[in-house]
Amino acid sequence: MGQRRELRFKTLKDARAELKRLEKGPVVTTGNWSYYQILDHLQVNAARSMTAFPSLRSWWLRRSIGPLILAVILKQGLIPTGTGAVIGAKPKVKGNEKKALADLRKTLADLEKHEGPWAEHPIFGKMNKEKWLRLTPIHIANHLGWAKLKTDKP
Repeated sequence: MGQRRELRFKTLKDARAELKRLEKGPVVTTGNWSYYQILDHLQVNAARSMTAFPSLRSWWLRRSIGPLILAVILKQGLIPTGTGAVIGAKPKVKGNEKKALADLRKTLADLEKHEGPWAEHPIFGKMNKEKWLRLTPIHIANHLGWAKLKTDKP
């Protein structure tokens, strides 16, 4: 596994700027997932924030430690390494990158317009729009850190 870039996005506008930059392609990844898998995962999770997640961790975790972890993430603007293993998200293996990018962009626009109800996060518990709009760019930065243009310098 290669080096992950440490990206920090405060807003969806920041995330969109990096997606636009990466759109120039070709994109290479330095982690375990392809660029398509990263885009698909981000789109699916953003969409689930407006509907429901397929499984939730224990009630105790979502009401005690989870919100504390979320508070740290929102304060630092960064998701700690290894958190994905806790959630256990596994995106589809293959697909069309351009379609995945278009789907992600549409979902992000829908997220900004959505007024609720909001899904309960599998670990962090109940969240409102403000928290989802703060967490989503951080989540995008976490995953796009594993993607870069082939022409980017190391």
